Amino acid sequence: MADLVLNKVARPNRECDPDYSKDFNVVGKSGVRRIDGYEKASGTAVYSLDFTFPGTLYARMLSCPHANASIKSMDTSKAEAYTGVRDVLRYDNPDPAVAAIIPSQGYFEGKMMGVIIVADTDEIAQEALRLVEIEWDVLPFTMYPPEDQERIQSTNKGDIQQGFAEADQIIEFTYSRKEDAGHVEPNNTNVSWKDDHYEYAQVGQWNNLQAAQWFTPNSNAIKPGGVSQARGYQHPVYQGGSFGLGITLTQQLFKITAVLSQRTKRPVKLLCSLQQSYYSFVSSDCGEEYFKVGFKNDGTITAVQNDPTFHVMPYYYGLLHLVENTNISNLQCNSPSNRFPGANRPDTGPYRCEQRPPVTGLNLVTNHVAAALGMDPTEVALKNDGYGGEGQEYMKQFRLDHGFPDRDSLQECVAAAKEAIDFDNVWHAAGEKTLPDGRKHGIGFAWDHEWNDAIWSGTGAVTMLLDGTAQIIGNHIDVGLNGASTYCQVAAEELGLKFEDVYFKQNAEGNNIQLKGPSSSTNACVNGWIVKKACKNIRAQMLETATQGVIVDYYGGELPTGEPGAAIPTPDPLFPDLQPEDLDIKDSVIFEKSNPENKHTVLELLGQTYLASTRWTQTPFFSFELYNNGQNLDMPHRHRLCRQAHFCEVAVDTETGEIEVLKVVNVNDVGKALSPESVAGQQYGGSIMGISRGKHEEEVYDPPTGVRLNGNLLDYKVSTVRDCGPIDTIAVETALGYGPYGACGLGECNSDEMSPILGPAVQNAISVWIDDFPITPDKVLKALGKI
Repeated sequence: MADLVLNKVARPNRECDPDYSKDFNVVGKSGVRRIDGYEKASGTAVYSLDFTFPGTLYARMLSCPHANASIKSMDTSKAEAYTGVRDVLRYDNPDPAVAAIIPSQGYFEGKMMGVIIVADTDEIAQEALRLVEIEWDVLPFTMYPPEDQERIQSTNKGDIQQGFAEADQIIEFTYSRKEDAGHVEPNNTNVSWKDDHYEYAQVGQWNNLQAAQWFTPNSNAIKPGGVSQARGYQHPVYQGGSFGLGITLTQQLFKITAVLSQRTKRPVKLLCSLQQSYYSFVSSDCGEEYFKVGFKNDGTITAVQNDPTFHVMPYYYGLLHLVENTNISNLQCNSPSNRFPGANRPDTGPYRCEQRPPVTGLNLVTNHVAAALGMDPTEVALKNDGYGGEGQEYMKQFRLDHGFPDRDSLQECVAAAKEAIDFDNVWHAAGEKTLPDGRKHGIGFAWDHEWNDAIWSGTGAVTMLLDGTAQIIGNHIDVGLNGASTYCQVAAEELGLKFEDVYFKQNAEGNNIQLKGPSSSTNACVNGWIVKKACKNIRAQMLETATQGVIVDYYGGELPTGEPGAAIPTPDPLFPDLQPEDLDIKDSVIFEKSNPENKHTVLELLGQTYLASTRWTQTPFFSFELYNNGQNLDMPHRHRLCRQAHFCEVAVDTETGEIEVLKVVNVNDVGKALSPESVAGQQYGGSIMGISRGKHEEEVYDPPTGVRLNGNLLDYKVSTVRDCGPIDTIAVETALGYGPYGACGLGECNSDEMSPILGPAVQNAISVWIDDFPITPDKVLKALGKI
């Protein structure tokens, strides 16, 4: 991926949204009621596990119990005879549609394969599955890629050897990360097949349905020749319990369930066990990366070499953010020529953000340099901040050329973070501070750019209703990020309505109007533009109607004169002597700017459109919009202007190795906080997730068998709110983002930043680097020479 970042033409950079400096009435306001609040707080919200079609059958699929194995023989007679079983599908079924969805070999432990049981209840399906008798052919396996992988220079910027020659010092280190997972709500899929079309409920986890357009069932595995998308229908339900993207797995589950529904002529719900959900999708950054770093004694980094080795397919390598985020001129990544190393591990994807390798690489490089020089790490970050090898002079000119405010985001974020952590009083050289209880005190720093507008595109529409309210239209995947309320704030701002006069809930999809699903922390930038543009159009329509009157096309031409249709009265305009530019709308009231007492409600205007014809049942105020930012995974990112800065204080017990997180400070330049509560919530939640990954999240394998030992929420440890100490959440608003009003993404950022920050924090406490994540007590004791 990194070679494409450097060698392709940069995608076009957006200009700054000129509305960033307007006086806001709804956007950015706190205390706004969450649209989904009552449903979720009362327990009445419907999630995919709660959803079933009438007459649903239930299906379960076998899991491979070995790291690599195929089926020698299978006896399903007892399962077939079990009361309540409706269908048993085997890997050796002669129907090609069935054989295509049931593998005969499991190339990792937990792989769904072999046989599917369809029954009247989920309990019966599980009981019958246990009756299947299998003779396995256990095959050799490997959990790690070969050490002598062929490498290619996928990133080669500048002259790496010249950069090392210019350095005053050179350091080398290797960081590694264990595999982790992220599921709570198990995978599940509901499909109802009806002759030539289908209905389905969204798949029961975030990483399985982030964008509905990926799940058009037009495959021959479902129906020969495929099926038209126009005949499909989604039932949008809330998603919960996971963060990420697993396109391949989700398509597989959907196809399986569709085939089962076709065969049984009944709706089918395919349920995965929690272990299957764990085993089928894991982080894409387990492995290690070697770094060689050259730098001057003032903290200027002159060269970085990066050699990554991942156990499974990575989405990005650890050099990417050094390209996007620094002025370092000489960079080289020697990546494996084969991105799929062939280890017997589960499928992977970028869940809880694919940016962890570049985030970790950026922060460990700058923090290792700072520690080697005994410098304040924020000074190393500031000295090397930039884009594509260019420094702050270039960044300043870029901001001015594109209409952005001339503000140094990292400077502002660092200043705010230092004040919040009381930096001058808590910072110290490595190993120099012991707490009264005998534990060693440490403080870690992390920084990076913020994420910007999301990849791909989205569509949506807005319409006014006869009661004077507005509705946002578009299918959307809701995973609890308060997106619906935020989009309503944008709509209310642009339409001039009260917040309570705008409504949005994920809409049933059959028309391909699909807002961007939450496949990244930046979909608010995509959907925000869609909603904003649509509402601007409607606002213009309403003001035109308010001054010119209701225009009704009775006969497909001009308004009739002397024709029968002219007998239908057309109301006079509400503001007959004014032009649209003379009016404004606020709090659902249209008024004259120079004479605010001359006013009419939006409801009155909507009433006029109804009175214009007794045949109308809706208003003519409607707008459809598309947003496509022109980027995809294979293109370089736009210039990153917004930054973030974080601190984490820890106490390390040198007798037990235990790490306690005493305090976290998050400072994120979000450009514009569309919803301040959502910003704080994502900062807070992301910090807990990141600390959890950095301290103890890892999948533990049994080396002789390749079988996981903690594929459940009892043995797989995750942090809670009680594991992180107080978390200060601070939002900086510079309008340097590419989203509406200068907003940019946030959600995944803090989860990534808080994961590697524990490394510098622990080093500051005990004077020893531990670059093997998660940093567990045994690793601390080993670093101290105590085990």
